[in-house]
Amino acid sequence: MENPSAKKGRGRPIGATSTIEITLAELLTKLNNDVNATVTVGRVWYGKYSNVPTASVQDGDSIPQDILNQLDEEPVAEFTISQ
Repeated sequence: MENPSAKKGRGRPIGATSTIEITLAELLTKLNNDVNATVTVGRVWYGKYSNVPTASVQDGDSIPQDILNQLDEEPVAEFTISQ
């Protein structure tokens, strides 16, 4: 059932977003460098970054083993020579 007197002009304008982009350094400054602070993020944003490989808990500068394995593999070139 349609409402013939639909209201207009309320809410977020078309094309507007409720998010901003800042660097991680800026965010940490806002959080007083508290790396254990809880930060609210959108589900879409989280989904975009949820598959990014993370460093090991033991060594924050290490590359995950599965990435290292991919880097160590030599590429295989497959081709067919015909005359």
